[in-house]
Amino acid sequence: MRQIKLHYTIEFVSTLFTQWVFTLTPIYYILKGHFNPLQLILIGVVLESTVLLFEIPTGYLADKRSRIVSFALGYGLMGISFGILVYKPYFIFSLIYSFVIGLGYTFVSGAQTAWILDETDKDSHQSLLIKSSQFASLGGIIGIGFAVFVSLNRSIEHSILISGIGLVILSLFILISAKEKNFKKHQSQATKNLLRNSFELIRTHKVLKSLLLIALFFGFASEGFDRLWGLKVFGSNQLTEIESVWVIGGLSMLVYIVHILMMKWIENRVKEPINFIIYLNSMLVFSILLFALNSSIPFILLFYSLSSTLRSINYPLFSIINNQHLESYGRATLLSFFGQMDALGQIVGGLLIGLCANIFGFELGLIMTALLHCMIVIAIIHFKRIKSQ
Repeated sequence: MRQIKLHYTIEFVSTLFTQWVFTLTPIYYILKGHFNPLQLILIGVVLESTVLLFEIPTGYLADKRSRIVSFALGYGLMGISFGILVYKPYFIFSLIYSFVIGLGYTFVSGAQTAWILDETDKDSHQSLLIKSSQFASLGGIIGIGFAVFVSLNRSIEHSILISGIGLVILSLFILISAKEKNFKKHQSQATKNLLRNSFELIRTHKVLKSLLLIALFFGFASEGFDRLWGLKVFGSNQLTEIESVWVIGGLSMLVYIVHILMMKWIENRVKEPINFIIYLNSMLVFSILLFALNSSIPFILLFYSLSSTLRSINYPLFSIINNQHLESYGRATLLSFFGQMDALGQIVGGLLIGLCANIFGFELGLIMTALLHCMIVIAIIHFKRIKSQ
């Protein structure tokens, strides 16, 4: 029970500080850095390329050495990256930031989930993952509030720097407080065979291969929206910097509140998340299309909020489906495979969408993003058919 409470605390605090920054980075990129669509996409490509290269090695190290050390180090690196970002609003520092935060993310990805799932009974895993998402959302709401308050009273740069310091402190707290009671390090021959066994398991397991395909399509569909929505909201110059902070802070807080309520409803009503995730991504196709095609600020903000809320529910549900088909042995490594496929999709999809957006306009990039969600729906239907066989 103590480990579960600690996990919820880490989810709450880490999301508080990361969402604090992620609320402000679109404003920082567009109003401070004046980056164009291709530059925004390249920032994401550097991040996802880093994830692609380091996801498997860091997952392997987490399974071999220590999952706690892995995700504690990851949060520390993410905190350091925030300081790099605000050193100067130059493109090169944003690229370095993307590399460092991507590296930090790979140390967290898979390792924290693998740690807490090994410390708890398998029957409680779905409820635990849903509650984790709710605690993270609560932390996100408070983080957004701090982001707005500090930015308006000091500056966006000061606000981002403070959150980075907070993440470094969190990493030290994790090293002191977290314990690994049920973790068994892979020794000698078992360690040597870990990656090979993971590859072989995926190669021969139809369900896992289908899940990897879904992760790839998630990547295809996510990068365009992640990088281009800010241009749609802030690029029209209809909002000042102060107005932008208020608007995006308020909308982000609203998204998190709705997310918490939706996850609570899913926890009580949805026993099998596959059908729900199909409906959710079908709705995303239309909400992102309407976001891209509208020119009125109220409708832009409305469909941005709807799209963001639906996207925020996507990943917890996909995480539940993933972990239902993974055993404890090599869990962090296998979860890293999923992260790697998502990163590959974001690199390929991001470059394609970025080039089109730079040539034909960012609205076309958002339209392409909406249509890519159709691929997720098809991939999940394919997974459902394989699982039923």
